[in-house]
Amino acid sequence: MEAKKELSQAKVALIALAVLVAVMVFSMLTLKPQLDNPVFLIKEGKLAKNTDLHIASGESYTYVYTAGNGSANLTYAVIGGPGCTIISLAGTSAMICLDSRGNDNSGQNSSYSVPALILTKPWMLAVGDGWRWNVSTYLVFDKMEKHISDVNYTAIRREYYKGREAYVIKIAPSDSEPIIDWVDSEKRILLREDGPGYEIELVDGLPLEK
Repeated sequence: MEAKKELSQAKVALIALAVLVAVMVFSMLTLKPQLDNPVFLIKEGKLAKNTDLHIASGESYTYVYTAGNGSANLTYAVIGGPGCTIISLAGTSAMICLDSRGNDNSGQNSSYSVPALILTKPWMLAVGDGWRWNVSTYLVFDKMEKHISDVNYTAIRREYYKGREAYVIKIAPSDSEPIIDWVDSEKRILLREDGPGYEIELVDGLPLEK
């Protein structure tokens, strides 16, 4: 029961820590009393992807999510779908179906319709030396747009992480502390993420040095 409780807490924390979702929740709580039927609009900068999705059916990846004194394992299974690649989170109903360019039906490049699915993100197919990208969030009401926040992505270096060549990406929201991602240069999946108060690390699915 305790393990199930920790896993449930970890999934909730992952969703809460998703940058864009956090921005939306914060904005809704602070601005909703003043507005009627607000709509959030995400504007993404131009994104030139340099590769296609490299994960394949039959693969499985496990991460350790750590926050405070608690931790939990998160395992993602990759299976073939109807004209797409499905990623599912073991033990839950959470899943997404990705096209060859890494997008789900939301069409966004910054995140998925299910933020807890962190194995890969569409923008990871565009990273390279010197890569930069930005995403802005607006609140639309009464035919007006109110700027809420920006998120800037920057490739700060390339290095080896546990024997895997990785791009180190700084994700800097304008209203919170930055997040650092290590993105595998070959598979374009997350190897590690350091965020405010939490860490995520791949422990199984690729050959990794200790």
